[in-house]
Amino acid sequence: MAVKLNRMKVAMVMLVGLLFLAGPMTPRHAVAQAPAVDKLLSVASAAHDRATKAYSDMMTKVNSMMSLPDMDDKDKSIVATVQQVADTLKIVLDANKATLDALKELRQMQK
Repeated sequence: MAVKLNRMKVAMVMLVGLLFLAGPMTPRHAVAQAPAVDKLLSVASAAHDRATKAYSDMMTKVNSMMSLPDMDDKDKSIVATVQQVADTLKIVLDANKATLDALKELRQMQK
């Protein structure tokens, strides 16, 4: 038991030492200064646009399913669950858009 605890202490000391050594090697704003940031932001924006289109297509299908007259209670329950998932996805899409907009503004300020 004492040997195992001693090994854990040695491993912890080594990990902390590696963190102290690796920390100063990274420039303070390496990500913000990288030349590929603009490309990454455009790729992320394109992915967001594709996700927004997929969301719109899904909502069109869900709305058309909700107007079907021959749905039983089980079908209505499934559609209601899908609607809840879609509402959650919309929240995530909106948060993603706000994050992308903030990153783009930050990038413009850094130029």
